[in-house]
Order: sequence, then structure tokens, then C-alpha cells
Amino acid sequence: MQVITHLSAGLELNCEKYPPYIAIAVKHGNACGAGIGEEPIEALAKMIEGDIRAIHGGSVFTNFKIEESEAERLIHHKIEGENRRLLDTVTAPDFSDVAIEILARKKGKCRIVANPNLAHLSPDTVDERERVRHIRDGFLTQPNYTFVPNISEATIEGDLENLSARAGVKKEQITADLILAWAIGSNSNSNTITIVKNGKLLANGVGQQDRVGAAKLAIQRADDAAKALLQGQSLKEFPQGLSFADLSGAVAYSDSFFPFPDGPQTLIGRGIRTIFATSGSVNDKNVIEFCKERGATLIMFPDKVARGFAWH
Repeated sequence: MQVITHLSAGLELNCEKYPPYIAIAVKHGNACGAGIGEEPIEALAKMIEGDIRAIHGGSVFTNFKIEESEAERLIHHKIEGENRRLLDTVTAPDFSDVAIEILARKKGKCRIVANPNLAHLSPDTVDERERVRHIRDGFLTQPNYTFVPNISEATIEGDLENLSARAGVKKEQITADLILAWAIGSNSNSNTITIVKNGKLLANGVGQQDRVGAAKLAIQRADDAAKALLQGQSLKEFPQGLSFADLSGAVAYSDSFFPFPDGPQTLIGRGIRTIFATSGSVNDKNVIEFCKERGATLIMFPDKVARGFAWH
């Protein structure tokens, strides 16, 4: 739930005009699909196509009502024949009766949750309540995750304007993609690298013990998801070692700083030239110089302000 609230807040704060419809898929606490679009159907398609395998059995959150067409898209998009996609939970502002019938599973295994407040998210709806975590014979408290980046206040290491022109992507799209990547990555299990392109989550590399490992995992997941989309249900075999995901023009988010240039090197090697990360490493200078020499731009906030280590 926190992904969609943070994403709504970030888009409103940073983008004068942005796609209003949001769809997020979550599996085991981490986003496995996400899309923003000008229409609900577009947002749902992007969410599903980001990883058609991972969404199976997942939980879906939207900021728009689920009508018949949206329910059909959730259950049947990219599914062949009479087969259907199984979902654990769908949470939205409202549902039509027909949509509920379409989404239903035997024994009520698809839970339908209507929350009207999801249609009215803004920076004011970010949860500021103190977080409490139980431990044996007691509990720990900590401030909530209330940071929402204002990209105009970031330190830009590189030339975002020229990068946008060279990549053929509007700066507004890059900004929206950065916010989408941040909202997902900062609410995922660390270490995390998140890759987004054109309002669609391509990969969320989570739970790694080193940052370059998270970068490699994200790229691997992007390739695996793109391969699965090509295969469909045909189980067609492809040669090993192929790169299936087109990551040129994509952006990446890192939930903390890069201690060495190897993380950016991994991302840049696949065409990613815009990276949102924090500063605070003793090797910041080396990392920044490495990226600049290769035409990549770093969008940076101090780690003590913007570190996205969720659920720690």
C-alpha cells in the first residue's frame, strides 16, 4: 500500500502533468509489477507485462475503480485460451458487481478490498505515524518513511537535459520514471535496484547483500521477464545468454549510495544512463566521475535524508 501512496505523492510534487492512473502488483512484500497510464487499461497492461509470471498469485492495488473491462484485463491479459490469471487480493477504490464476479475464485480465494481513499491520494496522505516493531518482551519504534523527493532539489551529477535529448525521451517522462522507480525501490527489501522505463516497472532486484549484486539481479529479472513475455505459454526455447530486455532509455533507482563504480558499470553496460542514488560513500567522487565519463547522469540526495532501507 505504501508504494501507491508514495508514488501518488511523488508524481504530484514533481510532475506538472502526469498519467493519473496507477496499478501496482506486490508479491511477498515487494512490487513485482507497476504501471502508470493515461487510461486504467494502459496502467494494468504495463503492470502485467512487466513480469507476467511474478504477478501470478500476487496482490494488486489501483487508484481507480475496477469495472468489467479492468477485471477482464487483470484476469486474461496475455493469457491464452480459457486459462485465467489467479490473484490473491485486488484493492481499489471501488468495484462493479460484474468485476467482482470476474475476479472471484473458488472458496473466496481472491479477496476484494474496496478503499475509496485510494482515489484521492496526495502528498498529504503519506502515513506519518510512528512505526512500531515488536521484539521479545518489548517493541522498537522509529519514524515512518515520509521522505518524498523533489527532483528539482537534487544534486544532478551530469547533464539531464542533454541526456533526455540524446535518448529521445522527454524530461517529464524521465522524471515520472524516476519517481516510479523510487516509490517501488524505497519500499522494497534492501539492497534494492529498481529499473523503470516509460511508466512501467521492468525489474525490481531486491534483498541482496551487495549493491552490484542487486544491479545484476535487476538486469537478470528484466531479461527473464522480457523472455517470458515473448514465450507466452508456448514454452519456446531460446539460446542461453541472450539479452531480451531493451533497457536503453530506462532509469534505475538505488536505495542507498554505490560504494564502488561496479554497480553503475553494470547498469550503464545495458544502456541505462539515468540513475537515482544517494550520496555519502567515501567513494562518491570515483562513482560520479565514472558515470560522467560514460555519459550517465546521477540524481543524488544525501543518504541520511533519502536512504530507502524499508522494513529495517
